[in-house]
Amino acid sequence: MEENAPLAPAEAEQDEMAELRAQLAALIRHDSQELGQVTPSEALGPFFAGLGRDQVEAVLADLFLDEQNQDLKALRTSEATYFFYSEQYLALPQAEEQALTEEAKARIAARVRQESKEMNHLTAATSLALIPSELGLEADVLAIVPRLQADEAYGDVRALTLSNGSVYLYSERHITANYATLLARMEEDDPLAAIAETVREESRVYPRPTNVSLFTVTPFDMDPSDVEQRVAALLQDPGYDDIRQIRASTGAVYLYSEQYLKGDLARSLVDWQEVGQYENP
Repeated sequence: MEENAPLAPAEAEQDEMAELRAQLAALIRHDSQELGQVTPSEALGPFFAGLGRDQVEAVLADLFLDEQNQDLKALRTSEATYFFYSEQYLALPQAEEQALTEEAKARIAARVRQESKEMNHLTAATSLALIPSELGLEADVLAIVPRLQADEAYGDVRALTLSNGSVYLYSERHITANYATLLARMEEDDPLAAIAETVREESRVYPRPTNVSLFTVTPFDMDPSDVEQRVAALLQDPGYDDIRQIRASTGAVYLYSEQYLKGDLARSLVDWQEVGQYENP
């Protein structure tokens, strides 16, 4: 019985490249057929691990020159990003719209991440409205946001919808969910609600009473006299009848929600915060 002679290095490499092209073609067709989506060039990256740029370009060139892959097509957007699809399953207009939508998602995410990092604030969806139209898309930004959030590549980009229906975005890479919630409350321009909801959250989550001095610093930045007037108004408002006030022996004023904290516990927490922790270091 004769043993097969080992392949020469050049032949082995040719076989490897042929297998790689087959895997790439299968991925593109799968995305087009099963998902109804174009395949971004970034999705092919893992297949090219260990290959140089010339090798990657050669593989892609051979992929599209192969007669068996005549259904595979490439689209290039204005950002010089490539998307691939199979015309067996996606028509050109549909593929073009999807490629532009992918580019819109990338632009939106880049703006949100930049503003979260550099400006430490939420990005209003309305400020992103020109991105789809600049790309020639009919869809508005609010139609793209859900698709962006469903994409793992943009898993850090989150959306908040305010009580007035306004939508804001932020990146969890640079802004925590709790801080984003505080920023959103200030965007609503309802200081009583901002104070009450913050107090309720701290009473529920930590749980602890809230020193009203919190509302004089970022992101609230209220004037101390305004805080005093707003707290007084809040305590008289039936819509906030769960909010209670405690004045410590030091003169510090705290608020808590009796939905989540009992009065005795709230008082003991304030006493510890203001006096006990210093007497018992």
